[in-house]
Amino acid sequence: KSFQRLTDNEKHAFVSLAVFPRWFGIEEATTVLDLKTVRITKKIIRSLERKSLIDCCVEDSECSFTVHSLLRDFVDEKKIGDEAIGASFDAAQRRFYYVDIMCFEEANELFFTHHSSEAVKTFHTKSPLPSLFEGVRYDNLYPKVVEVLSKAEVFLYAVGHDKELLFVDLYDTALKEARKRRNEDDERKLLTSKSFHQIAWFSGGRQS
Repeated sequence: KSFQRLTDNEKHAFVSLAVFPRWFGIEEATTVLDLKTVRITKKIIRSLERKSLIDCCVEDSECSFTVHSLLRDFVDEKKIGDEAIGASFDAAQRRFYYVDIMCFEEANELFFTHHSSEAVKTFHTKSPLPSLFEGVRYDNLYPKVVEVLSKAEVFLYAVGHDKELLFVDLYDTALKEARKRRNEDDERKLLTSKSFHQIAWFSGGRQS
């Protein structure tokens, strides 16, 4: 009933924000909602908060928001039976992938500018790897995924030195997409970065 009482804009916003599996900020929400200003985003989020559809947390004067997991399940059910809701969710999902990919790029740049602790914190807070795996399949996100992966191998090792198979799987996924698109330049870039795997996880039993 709470959902049915929402305006069309609020329904769109609520469904779109349900793509976040974690706490999110106003700027992230603005991108996912595809809105022009933070002011408009704040107005919509506050309205959803008053209707108990969004949770808010204030820490160090910073506001974070989240959609409860049960409400995300509700959206999952609604999008299956409602084509408009499904389309709205899918569009927001792609924008969410973009947010995560850009966060990953920012963390990688921090890592190489002597802010490694902040970079690692950003990586573990945002957990962007699923978005890299999924984003590479979309035409508008594929170039950015290739760009960031082609210069992130050292950072990926630093944050996941115990995740060798995940490292390989991530690059293999991107390589598969590059080959499907017959983009040899992208394939070379990805292979170069992936080759770091042979050094980083080098062991006596794997000498060649």
